[in-house]
Amino acid sequence: LTEVKTVQEGMEGKNKLFDEYFKGMKGKNLILIDTKEIKEKIQKDHPEFENISIKKVYPKGIRIEADKYPPTANIINIVGEGQRKHIVNIVGLSILEEAENPNLPYIKIQSEEFLDAKSPLLAKEKLEYIIGAIGYFEDKLGMKVFDAEYLKKAREVHLKTEKYFYVWLDIQKPFEEQ
Repeated sequence: LTEVKTVQEGMEGKNKLFDEYFKGMKGKNLILIDTKEIKEKIQKDHPEFENISIKKVYPKGIRIEADKYPPTANIINIVGEGQRKHIVNIVGLSILEEAENPNLPYIKIQSEEFLDAKSPLLAKEKLEYIIGAIGYFEDKLGMKVFDAEYLKKAREVHLKTEKYFYVWLDIQKPFEEQ
């Protein structure tokens, strides 16, 4: 092994992010390198990637293709008078802090302390539920949903529409039945 190339977001180049997984393998025979094990380690360490493929390029290289999850929602974390904005992917990980995308749905979460941006801000199942509910009620009611407020303790989601009409949902029940 003499070369590790990375293709990320359709662009090929050298990416130091994956170099650590190939330390000590320089000069090693490609046939002896277990790419399956390396892929599992990368997926465990980097949950922000949706797809990872590692291919041996004979005679001396490795090619890694890595695609990140797309941005899915804006999360506004409110603590007292302060707030932090995040753009998250479908698994709830913050991909951009102190930013927002007006083309994505807004989800407000009030908490005692600011959420840890290094771990999922919202569980994947809850995020999918909220995004699904927003789309469902926009179609059903024929009006835009401005934002959703997730109430963790009450296990509720409150959708606020453009006409300031609120839809309250119990997150434990399918939104289509409420």
